Amino acid sequence: MAELTLQWHLAGAEREGRVRGDSPAIIGREAGSTIHVESPTVSRKHAQIRRRPDGFAITDLTNGRNAVIVNGRTITAETALNEGDAVQLGDVTLRVSAVQGIGPPAGGPILKLHWELGGHGHDETVSGGEPVMIGRDASAAIVIASPTVSRQHARIVEKGGRFAITDATSGRNPITVNQRALSGERYLSPGDVITLGAVTLVVTAVQSATPQRGGITELRGGRLVVCSTCHREVDGALQDCPWCGTALVNAETVLPGFQGLTER
Repeated sequence: MAELTLQWHLAGAEREGRVRGDSPAIIGREAGSTIHVESPTVSRKHAQIRRRPDGFAITDLTNGRNAVIVNGRTITAETALNEGDAVQLGDVTLRVSAVQGIGPPAGGPILKLHWELGGHGHDETVSGGEPVMIGRDASAAIVIASPTVSRQHARIVEKGGRFAITDATSGRNPITVNQRALSGERYLSPGDVITLGAVTLVVTAVQSATPQRGGITELRGGRLVVCSTCHREVDGALQDCPWCGTALVNAETVLPGFQGLTER
């Protein structure tokens, strides 16, 4: 599990706090804070740390009224944290003593996304391992601050070196991929265009750790078929091609009656 450790000195004692997993952590003097810093110079809810796909990042919850300073610079937007960074809240300095469980092993699979919002470009990298939630809520691993995006809108998960997207709204706020409505699970390829509300995300890169035969790691339906649009071999149990969304009702069977295919 991803984890970030903070250490600081207060009232002559060394203190320590940890941020674990995907849940955002509030830092402040309020007793219910995830990381409780008991100093009158620290705001009740001063800062928030959350996990991003490529690490952890900190945000100022005071809107600048009580500055959050990282490595001597006042932050005005979400800022990445790395091991050794110094975070100053009021008169207390917290040091990032460790960051663990972040990023794939060398050569591991990654997917890169790009979108434009509010006149600014945004880029995120999704690594293999834990599923990644996309939404406008601060608890999402990838936050898209648009009112047209649901709090938890889409989920991307790595499967056998490839990445698949599913609708986390159960159709209440539909997702399209390449202008086709997303139903079920869909594998993503470079150049795919994902629409969440009024926001358009582009898959700029997919780097797989190992080659995949047609993207299929397990055959559940007892037969393999060829998609008539993208010509990939896919599981005949599926209604739509997980790569391009084409209906498979008339797809040609490649290996009739073949059972239990497992990608090696």
